[in-house]
Amino acid sequence: MIGWSILGILHLLILTYQDIKNKRLVDDRHNWFMMGATIMLFSLYDTNIWIILPVIIITSILISYISSKKLLGSADIKTIIWSFTGFAIINIWILVNYALLILILICLYYLLAFIMKKIFKAGYIPNLPGYPVFFIAFTLISILLI
Repeated sequence: MIGWSILGILHLLILTYQDIKNKRLVDDRHNWFMMGATIMLFSLYDTNIWIILPVIIITSILISYISSKKLLGSADIKTIIWSFTGFAIINIWILVNYALLILILICLYYLLAFIMKKIFKAGYIPNLPGYPVFFIAFTLISILLI
């Protein structure tokens, strides 16, 4: 898990930097590399298929909903796939903590955006932040659980 977590943190750091620098355009090859690293976790952990299968089904439903609403881009969706699958392979409760932390960070982001809208009388609430939220959540979960 340590190697996969370190690789994940490094690649999410690169993707977050590209996301901010290039106005939400990233090099998706980092996601494909991490998908390969995530598949490699199957050889390192004895994971029951009956644990992974519901995770894959729930993640697929979540991704189809996110895609239909165009909340996130395709690179963000690939990041959700490899990070959720990797944490599910390692331990299902780590995945639950990771998903809850992402939800909490998104709620805090929208709360802050709403407050800023009221204070500065801005006309909109910004789009869903993808990589900064994934990077913060992945890093916190990896540090706390290593």
